[in-house]
Amino acid sequence: MSIMDLQKFYQVINATYDDLNEKHQYEIVFNADHIVYKGHFPMQAVVPGVLQIEVFSDILNKISSKQNKLKLVKNVKYISMIVPDDSLYILELKMKKSEGFVHLSTLLTDKNKNKKTQFSAIYEVA
Repeated sequence: MSIMDLQKFYQVINATYDDLNEKHQYEIVFNADHIVYKGHFPMQAVVPGVLQIEVFSDILNKISSKQNKLKLVKNVKYISMIVPDDSLYILELKMKKSEGFVHLSTLLTDKNKNKKTQFSAIYEVA
C-alpha cells in the first residue's frame, strides 16, 4: 500500500505524550470506505493485521521523522477483530532506542480499553 493510500486508511484524531511513562498515545479511526474492505471482507469488513502493523510503522516514522525499516517482529497478538466504522481506537506506543535500532511496543484498544492488538518489533533506524 502506498503512503498516500495508507493516509486514507486511517486518521489520527488526537495525539498525546506521557512523559512519566514515556508513552505516546494516539486516538485513531479507520476509514470504513477504504477500497481494501471490498476484499477483506465484503460482508463484514475487518482491519487486516498486516495493515495494522503498517499503521504502527507509519506512526513510528512520523514520531521519529525518519523512515525506519521493520527488521524483526518479536510478538504480535490479534486479540479481537477491529471493525472499521466510526469507532475510536486508542494506540499506545513505547519506544526504546539503541545503537541504530528502535524497539517498539504497541497496544491497540477500543475506547473502552478492550484490547485488540499487541505488537512488539525492532526497527532499523534509516
